[in-house]
Amino acid sequence: MVGLLKYYIKKRAYVVGILSIILVLLAMLFFKDGYVYYITGEPNPYPQNFPVDHYAFISSVLLLIVPMFEFSFKMKKVSIGEFYSFPIKREKLYIVKYIIGLLEVLIPMTVFFLFTLFDILLSPNVFHIVQYVIFYLLSIPTIAASYSIITFIYAKCNTVHDGIINVFLVQFFFAGVAYIIGEIISNSGECMLLAYPYDIWKCSNYWSYFFIFSPILRLTVYYGFFMKSGLHPSDPSGVLTNSDIATIISMIFFFIIGVFSFILLIVLKRYEKSEDSMDISNSWFSYKVFIPTYIVILSTICIYEKAPIFILLVAILGYIGYAIYRRNFRIKLYDIITSLSCLVGGVILGVLIW
Repeated sequence: MVGLLKYYIKKRAYVVGILSIILVLLAMLFFKDGYVYYITGEPNPYPQNFPVDHYAFISSVLLLIVPMFEFSFKMKKVSIGEFYSFPIKREKLYIVKYIIGLLEVLIPMTVFFLFTLFDILLSPNVFHIVQYVIFYLLSIPTIAASYSIITFIYAKCNTVHDGIINVFLVQFFFAGVAYIIGEIISNSGECMLLAYPYDIWKCSNYWSYFFIFSPILRLTVYYGFFMKSGLHPSDPSGVLTNSDIATIISMIFFFIIGVFSFILLIVLKRYEKSEDSMDISNSWFSYKVFIPTYIVILSTICIYEKAPIFILLVAILGYIGYAIYRRNFRIKLYDIITSLSCLVGGVILGVLIW
């Protein structure tokens, strides 16, 4: 496995080099106007061009692209046969591909960080530099967790287009589930476990905390502020807010999901067959779970948000989802029953929490 890893590191060195050069050029473009803004009549310059914002955006783009680049080999019968002919266990091959992909994200982002760090140090600025360093260090496990989730979902599909669609579906999956749970809790009366001293569900913007890139985006929000003002509690009294607790829970949650995603990526590989390549993606970590769950979530939201007219749209989207899944507009009776059951279940759930 070590030999294969060294081989791929040499083979992918040009990719990492090109990405690093592109990110340096982007940094030069983004920060060509410097890092401070001088306001006429004001004694102190105002900080601008926080590099954490650009860091988060670029890393998110790489996290979407790199797993597709590294694991598309399993979605073509010719290439999967070639890869599986290597004198190495498939589990080890996946570990190597996983590591290479992660390096293709982390190394260019490290180059971007170092370039902007030295650029800040050599430029007029009013930043707390230590906070940028802390942000970078915390971003590494955060990026690794998101990379693991996206890689796992993509690799469980059998075609490129199925992989792309399911990676899109997983982006909002946890946020939708969190929305339903949050509304149930917030409408169920006093909850001894959540009522005091913290109730994270009072942070109604679930999309900010349980979107697939929420951890890196939450880091950006906090450390953009910390770079400007220095680290201090969000609340003047020194007490963490509900938003702080929700952020911590979000990061821990996605880190745990990321670890399990990596484990399942390797463990479940032994149960996959190479002849499944280009076949219907029938994994429990793709359409089979995502479509019915989204039908429940969307129909619940329609009722709870007093927009029942959109239930028909949810039904149509569910049908389209199953048609894409089955690759045929004549979907199975099982799919129709599942869709209708989820639709009715979502309506009932929406009425109950309303």
